[in-house]
Amino acid sequence: MRILFKEREFEIKRIINVEEKSKFLNIIALEIYVS
Repeated sequence: MRILFKEREFEIKRIINVEEKSKFLNIIALEIYVS
């Protein structure tokens, strides 16, 4: 049970990380496009 929870938590963190990265890349792309 404990291990399963840890794996789930890791998955969630990884998904959040990917979303953060794509958000960051979008901001950079916007900066380049505007300038």
